Parts: sequence; C-alpha cells; structure tokens
Amino acid sequence: MVNKLIPETYTKKIHKALGADFYLQKFIPKAGYNTDAVLVNDNLIALFSKDGKKGSFHKTIEVSDCIRNQVSLPLPRARKVESDFAVLEKIKGQPLTRDKLNNLDISAKKRIASQLGQFIVELQGIDVKEIAHLQLPDNSARYSKASIEKNFEEMLKVVSPHVKMGSVNASLGGHFNSWFGSDNHKDCKPVLCHGELAPVHIYHENLNINGILDFGEASIGDPANDLIFLIWTYGESFVQLLVESQPGLAYNFKRARFLFGFMLVDWIKRGLVKNEPRWFTQFLSLPLDFNWLR
Repeated sequence: MVNKLIPETYTKKIHKALGADFYLQKFIPKAGYNTDAVLVNDNLIALFSKDGKKGSFHKTIEVSDCIRNQVSLPLPRARKVESDFAVLEKIKGQPLTRDKLNNLDISAKKRIASQLGQFIVELQGIDVKEIAHLQLPDNSARYSKASIEKNFEEMLKVVSPHVKMGSVNASLGGHFNSWFGSDNHKDCKPVLCHGELAPVHIYHENLNINGILDFGEASIGDPANDLIFLIWTYGESFVQLLVESQPGLAYNFKRARFLFGFMLVDWIKRGLVKNEPRWFTQFLSLPLDFNWLR
C-alpha cells in the first residue's frame, strides 16, 4: 500500500530494502533535525536524510551498536543502513511524557526512576577511551570550573541591574558564592552523555522503560549533564527518586541542581543581551518543584 504523501524516492528505497512484503503506515516529515520518517508495518521506522548526506540517525546507530551490551535498556537496532537512509526496528510503547509520569502512583514512579538511574550509571561507567573511534564531540569544558566562574561574572553584570528586589539579588549572589566556596566546585571526569533525555526519547509500556532512543546529541561531557535534562523534563522530585535508587548519583545530582540554576540565569542574560524574548519563554517549560536558590 502506498501513501501518496510519501515521496516516491522514499517508497522506492523502502521497497529495495524490504522487498514487496510491507505496508506504509505514516509519513512524518521533519521527524528530527534534517530527517523525515516513515512508519513501516507495525515494527519498523525508515529514516531519510533530507539533504542526501549522513544524518544524525547514523550517529544513533553507531553509538547504540557500540554500547548496546554495556547498558540494560534496549537501544535502537538497524535492519538496513545506507549513506542517507536507514531502517530501524521500532521500540514498542509510548513516550514517557511529564503528564503520564505525574499520573503514576509512587511505586510505579520509583520503578521507572530505578530503571533510568541504572541506565545513567551504566552509561557513565563506559570507558570513553573505548568509544574514541566514534569521535563524539567533547563538551566537558562547558561546565568546567574556570568557565562557570567567568560566565557567572558576566551574567551578574548583565542580570543584576534588572533585578529590583534586593533580597533576590542577595540570594542569587549567595547561592553561587556558596557553591564556589564548597568542595563540590571542581572539574569532573568526563563521561559519555546521551545529551537529550527528553520524553520523546524515553519509551515506556506497562510501567517499564522499553528503550532509549536517539543518540544524535551524544557527547563526552559533565556527569551532571543528563540529570540536568531530567530535572528540566520531569522535575526535581522525580530525579531525587533516581538518586535514592542509585546513591552513586548523589554528587552528580547536587551538581545538576546547581548547573540547572546556572542555565536559568544564562537564559536571562542571553535574552537581555541579544534582545531575544524566546530565551524568556523557555521558563514556561520549567518544572514547578525546582527551588534552585535553596
């Protein structure tokens, strides 16, 4: 069966890769950066690079194949890979949205948190030297001690004059200065980071995480990086459940809380300096349970 919305070039590639025994379910243009997708049968997804070059999904396949045996959660598996096209086995389930998570009882939340926590521990335990051939970007300097201190000074110069409540300005300065004076303020050993642990990339079914998708933003970076994304996505209280299941993440959680607050001030600075309101609209997506100045 052919969907007329699907470009003929895509249909031909799928036919060549799978033969005649397939049906096309749905065309998803702009499914990812420079990527179109076609759902095939009930268990496959075909991905196409729109400019004919190697796409971010190729990176997902390369990373997944390299680390698959070192993590407990399923990762995308390719059936066919070409220079501008790939067919992947579709992971069952639905995205773990914030609403769906909030509607679960505490025991179910703890179960999912435990699975995610174990995955992050496993991911960070992978020796970065063993994956050097993947040539992942190294973002470890982004949250280095020197970089944070320099950027914070610039942020205060821009932001403080616009904060009219003296108590808020005092809390802002006190929060950061107390961190700078603590043993927690130091450079960390870089680890493998997923880079975008958003709901659309975390699939669940029957109170289990069925798989982690899309390593297109994977990098070598700060061990707090993926926890920052989870705080932003699901809230601080849920990430605290991860830490309870994996106590080894406790330091990374403290660091993630600090860096998430650092990111918020940076949004304000960018909005003021560049006169771009979009940076302020980012605050609309924040979880309500994040009290970052405490």
